[in-house]
Amino acid sequence: MSEQAKQIGQSLEYLAEIEFENAVRKEDKESPLLDDEQLDRLRLCVKLLTNIQTNLGKLEDGPIKVRFNQFDAITKFIEFIENAGEGDRLGYFQQPTGAGKTILMAILAKLCSVKTLFLVPRGNLLEQTVEALEKAGFDKKDIGIVGNRKFQTGKNITVCTYQSLPRLMQEGENGYEFVVCDEAHRGIGEETIKRFEEMGIENEDSEPEDKLTFDDIKNYVPQKAMRVGFTATPNLKNKKVSEYFRKLIHSITFAELIKAKILVKFKLVHTEGTVYDNDISDKEISREDEIKILEREQIYEKLIHKYLETCEKTGKKLKTAVFCANNNECKKFQDKADGYGLKSAIVTAKETQKNPHALKQAEAAMMRGEIDFIITVEKLGEGWDFPPLEGAILARATLSPVRIIQPIGRAARSYTDPEGNEKKYAYVFETEWKRMKGRNDKKSDPPVKSASERNPADGADVFTENTRARRKPLSVAQSLINLGESDIEEICENADGEELEYESYTKAPEGWVPIYSLPAKLGTDSSNVYRWSAKAINTHGREDWIKMYLNENDRPFDYCAPELLAILEKKAAERPDPAPDGWKNIESLIGELQASRHTIEQIADTYRTDHPEWFHYYAGKNNNSVEHFAPELIEIIRVESAKKMVSAPAGWISSTDAKTQLGVTSQFLQKSAQPYLATTPDQSGKFRAKNGKLVDYYHPDIIASIKKEMETRPEVAPEGWVTIGSLMLEIKSNDKSIKRIANPLIAANPALTKKYLDKTNREFDYYSPELAAVIRKTVLSQRENKPADGWKNLPELRKEFGVSDDFLIKIAKENTPADATWSKEYTNISGWTSTYYSPELIEIMEAKVKERPESAPPGWMTKTSLEKKLKKKGQTIEKAIEEQRLSNPERFKMYLDKGNHPSEHLSPEAVEYITQKVNEAKNS
Repeated sequence: MSEQAKQIGQSLEYLAEIEFENAVRKEDKESPLLDDEQLDRLRLCVKLLTNIQTNLGKLEDGPIKVRFNQFDAITKFIEFIENAGEGDRLGYFQQPTGAGKTILMAILAKLCSVKTLFLVPRGNLLEQTVEALEKAGFDKKDIGIVGNRKFQTGKNITVCTYQSLPRLMQEGENGYEFVVCDEAHRGIGEETIKRFEEMGIENEDSEPEDKLTFDDIKNYVPQKAMRVGFTATPNLKNKKVSEYFRKLIHSITFAELIKAKILVKFKLVHTEGTVYDNDISDKEISREDEIKILEREQIYEKLIHKYLETCEKTGKKLKTAVFCANNNECKKFQDKADGYGLKSAIVTAKETQKNPHALKQAEAAMMRGEIDFIITVEKLGEGWDFPPLEGAILARATLSPVRIIQPIGRAARSYTDPEGNEKKYAYVFETEWKRMKGRNDKKSDPPVKSASERNPADGADVFTENTRARRKPLSVAQSLINLGESDIEEICENADGEELEYESYTKAPEGWVPIYSLPAKLGTDSSNVYRWSAKAINTHGREDWIKMYLNENDRPFDYCAPELLAILEKKAAERPDPAPDGWKNIESLIGELQASRHTIEQIADTYRTDHPEWFHYYAGKNNNSVEHFAPELIEIIRVESAKKMVSAPAGWISSTDAKTQLGVTSQFLQKSAQPYLATTPDQSGKFRAKNGKLVDYYHPDIIASIKKEMETRPEVAPEGWVTIGSLMLEIKSNDKSIKRIANPLIAANPALTKKYLDKTNREFDYYSPELAAVIRKTVLSQRENKPADGWKNLPELRKEFGVSDDFLIKIAKENTPADATWSKEYTNISGWTSTYYSPELIEIMEAKVKERPESAPPGWMTKTSLEKKLKKKGQTIEKAIEEQRLSNPERFKMYLDKGNHPSEHLSPEAVEYITQKVNEAKNS
């Protein structure tokens, strides 16, 4: 650390000479004299650099161990200030998920030591930012929180949500000299909100994003302050982050963080799914279509199977987060998991609004082994810091790389458990999607919807109708490519040892321009660019006029050919006709009808095929060409939208009131109502609540039935009764050791265990005070403080031999003599009970491990690997394998596969023969 401080100090050596004044003078100004803005900025830079130099010693002696990437970012920040903020006091940092950007923000604030404003996109990030500031040495009494019903002003450090920024500024809070925008890309919330409405999730349970645009932020944020943004995904709609913050101060890649062991490598576990060309009817997969695809392909069941298989191979349950499309899907996944005996907790904005400690409680339950999954939506994709997390299940089908990479990054943080075991991989369970032509039982593709606008960084693929068939939901590897990573093999690997499949990109040829730049270039909006481009490509039959290339920041985007650009420029120069009387666009209808964009579009789309004359493009508010609806269609929309927004029948109870009456969670209410709704589906529906939103309502008979049923549920556990998880934590023992003592006693006296409700109203098995006392006494009496010489536990042996716990346990069971005590319970370094094995048994284990096959020689392949290579399964391969086995048995041998498991392998000669047979079958 002292060496790092020395290096930072060296970059400040010429501070006394104020040489960075030259950087100000070099700015493109007509006069050689410094103007007022430059002088003011110069004073701020001098102040910041002076404070940084003063505070370097505090950083060196502080509690935080600065990582190499954070040190590099600090150095780059100093260079940025020495260059007088590159001319406009604006810059941004690109830090991938897991890089420690929250701590870095806090360190920069501590070094600068001026009045600072932190802006965060979500309420759950307020406290997390405060925690980081405290770690950096700030006193909590000097930090104010604005958001989540708090309004603490007059502090030297203010942490505020974007939503609360206008009120903070309107209250006269000023004097900030340093402004930090966390998740800076969230400042384009207006576009995101519109896309949410388009996808029909205006009632989405996840916390709504801010409605501020960057233009709004400019109006509220002090312009004289040094303003920096932090983001993992800087190139979103129209490159808003780089446009606003101007200068990229520092960036680092996933690959660099993994090489530095700040993050661990992703191990990808694949299941399979199929999408058809007409599954994707717009520029992005809507939530509705996504859910249909997931259900049709039974993705949740497949992912759960892969999770259980992987746990069996690794010899332990992996602490895993599940990321779903919305709250309803969280519940569906939880129900599927329950069917396999897997316990879980759902944590979304809905849960944390009711219980601010819901996430911490779920983490604690996972650490105690009481739950296997924490299930969530977008909420935990950003800002969640839980290093023990070992896996991420992507229960998604999306074209957005951000919705893939940010969630899995939660499991990538390096971690060493109390027993000294380092996390080696972050297991990611994803679907490997195959694309096929549209099925006959589906309608033809609808026309491109002008009201929708694709986010280039989300989709990163060609948007036109002709080329839409190219797209399929993104994989982890492809998402990394789309976000600018190049060393993919350094970042992730297939769990089955196969090569990763993804498409790489090159720089654009001369004259090609990125699609995202066209709206500004042509003076129109994105919907017109998409519509005009699709028509031009269809007319000329030139799909190659849109291609994917890398932009200046090495991000892949759709690019437009010079020939297409010329057509678009000509089209943009045409003046659209004004709308006839009675014709209106969707924007005006949203305000007039008080209905969502999704509701209006959904009604309108049902008439596009039969009444194309009801849809036409006329001049909009900014003289752009905007789609308008005919008066006949508007009247239909008015009537139909009113039906969708009626109030609930008299006596019906909203889901919120029902939860309060019954004292249950949303999940419990939905699960309890399902059996009744299966026979009487008309006793539930969405109606307008007092706040104007659509919410679930239930017939009073259903609520009465649930209440009666609840009377038969177990009561809350009596005092002294404990769960296995709480007992584990109390006596620092594992569940296997506890059950080894408890199960024989329970078999003799079943009354020693009962089901009771915990504090969250969920059922668990509880042990009686008498049974718990016996377990405590037995464990403590059996426990020896320190293992004898030569004795080792499973984590040590697993690391030494490179095999699973199950393999070692099997050896121990099969080779321990009946009269021998070759396994004992000792206290490990963390104070927990752990099973240790004797030197005699370890010697047998070592011999058995050496008996395992060698790794496969080059060219030898497993049957599964060959099938993947040939993209073929079935009778042809099976027949060819059997022919080879009969004629050349020496071409089949047992070797260790890439996952270190013994498997039958086929020789290069057998592979060549089978490949030839498959090709012959294709050509016949």
